[in-house]
Amino acid sequence: MGDVVFGADDYWSRVEAAKENARVRRSGRDSYSQTHSRPRGDPGPGVLAKVVALRHKKGVLHAKFEWIKEREKWRRSAAFQKEDGLWYTRGEQYTVTIKRSMLIPISRLFNVSAYEAGDFKQFYADPRTRAEYTAWAPFLLVAEDFAGKKRTLAKPGAYVNIQDAAFRAAGVEVEEEDDGEDEGEED
Repeated sequence: MGDVVFGADDYWSRVEAAKENARVRRSGRDSYSQTHSRPRGDPGPGVLAKVVALRHKKGVLHAKFEWIKEREKWRRSAAFQKEDGLWYTRGEQYTVTIKRSMLIPISRLFNVSAYEAGDFKQFYADPRTRAEYTAWAPFLLVAEDFAGKKRTLAKPGAYVNIQDAAFRAAGVEVEEEDDGEDEGEED
């Protein structure tokens, strides 16, 4: 307990995507399927998250994470009828905070608290593990940043594209996504 881990946010966003995909399928509107989803107002556990507790569930060890979710609500304060004969309502919006928690199998997490600066070098230096280094690079580089105090526990919901960051750190050119707008070009 109390360890900082990487991977909880990815697992949470995949679970949220499965919920959203099921909701969309039930409505019969679309067959599109998401892999990750971040509901509005729900920041999730965070890219680097602190384990609150450990629990056994069906013989598997799970880590428990907690965070605060905000939900916007609307409250009607008055109803009145205007001269045109239609009824109108007057209301106000307010925010409710909700405590959220989730159990995640520890096999899906990478413990960055146990990582010591420079540990990634042994994976890269050994020719037997160098081929699999690219699969582990995002995890190891986030842990390296945490060990070197370059990355701290961020506010949950702060989106970081870890894979792009890992490729940039390795010196690989990463193309930025085009938002579809052409700037400065004329036909």
